[in-house]
Amino acid sequence: MKDVSNVFCQKKQRRCGFCPHTNVFSKDQFCHNMMQNHTYRWFLTRGMPMRDDTGQILKWFGTSTDIEKQKRAEEALRQSQERVNALMNSNIIGIDVIEREQIVDANDTFLRMTDYTREDLHARRMNMIVILPIMLRKSAQYASFVYHHFLAHRPVLRCDCCSIQS
Repeated sequence: MKDVSNVFCQKKQRRCGFCPHTNVFSKDQFCHNMMQNHTYRWFLTRGMPMRDDTGQILKWFGTSTDIEKQKRAEEALRQSQERVNALMNSNIIGIDVIEREQIVDANDTFLRMTDYTREDLHARRMNMIVILPIMLRKSAQYASFVYHHFLAHRPVLRCDCCSIQS
């Protein structure tokens, strides 16, 4: 029988699902288990008693599966999702998610750039065939705005040694 005295639930800081009154593991538990080198690893622990006809526990049958890699992958996925959400919720850049030609998700900045609403998005009225001409027109308008307001009146500087103009 496995010694469960050093198996602790991270949230409850007590033995994992082990009921001291019935001596039974109540259900699947995700536990931190201290290893011999005094580090902790995640384990999925399951156990049940084997009883005799009178209900006395004769022995225990159980498993303990190392799920450390799974927990690390879940944490990496959570952190990655947080970064994606922060980018998606930013108002700096328009972002859309496309499946085939259909736009299935977009941040508010992208919707503002294309003059569409969230209702249009949910009604699936946005696809690249419709949006692309709008984006190209707005890009051309923006390029024209930048040229006329910032570049057209800029003095030209010449470098005689390398023929560069700015």
